[in-house]
Amino acid sequence: MRIDSHQHYWEVDRFSYGWTEAGLLELERPFLPEDLLPELRKCEIEKTVVVQVLNSPAETEWLLELWQRDSTIAGVVGWLDLQASPEALGEVVSAYSHHPGLVGVRHLVHEEQDVDWL
Repeated sequence: MRIDSHQHYWEVDRFSYGWTEAGLLELERPFLPEDLLPELRKCEIEKTVVVQVLNSPAETEWLLELWQRDSTIAGVVGWLDLQASPEALGEVVSAYSHHPGLVGVRHLVHEEQDVDWL
């Protein structure tokens, strides 16, 4: 099976992405599984791993909803607030630990005000 291990979906009517205000008209529209499907077929890729764009729990939830609805999504790399207290982070990790669609997490370091926090 051929899997694309890193790609993004976005929904500009649902979330605010900083780059959508940058005048990149080709990006200022939703990009969803049905938009990628012709390219997947052309490249003979069966599934993809969808990676979050925003430091946002709401976006992670939305991507997991897409995973449930679309068989081309092998898994989701979502966002976790790695700056949260250990207790709060532990609660979130525990809540997601049994979700079969969540295959990884990341935190966009370049989005943080304090460049030394990591």
